[in-house]
Amino acid sequence: MKGIIRKVVGVVAMAVSILSFAFVIPAYAGNSGDSGWTFSLSPVHGIGRTGQRQKQDYTPSYVKLNSKSDGGTAWAWIERTYQNPDVHSQVRIIDVGKDAKISNDAFDMYGRVQVSACIQNSVTHSGYVAVSGLWSPDSV
Repeated sequence: MKGIIRKVVGVVAMAVSILSFAFVIPAYAGNSGDSGWTFSLSPVHGIGRTGQRQKQDYTPSYVKLNSKSDGGTAWAWIERTYQNPDVHSQVRIIDVGKDAKISNDAFDMYGRVQVSACIQNSVTHSGYVAVSGLWSPDSV
């Protein structure tokens, strides 16, 4: 009888072990889903800001430049949406069709806080420049 119980317990333990690997939930970063953005950069300031989203972890933020009406590159960085915008963000130059992970200290400094991605012309323009892309406050 003890031998049968041991075999049953062993089989059940083996089955539980195998099934636990089949149902492992992948670890995703906090707020890493992509949001689209599009705006025109003026020739005066040339800075556009995405909508705000909550920074939920220590991972870098993500920005992709899908299009820019004059081609070329744009600068991108992260700011706190309300007061004290500086979150020690890296400024990255992004080519059309490329993306970048942008390190920043928003979560370190404020915990869960609203942030926005900022996009700026990397060269001076005399007219408006249409830009679009994707971004997320956290990355995978």
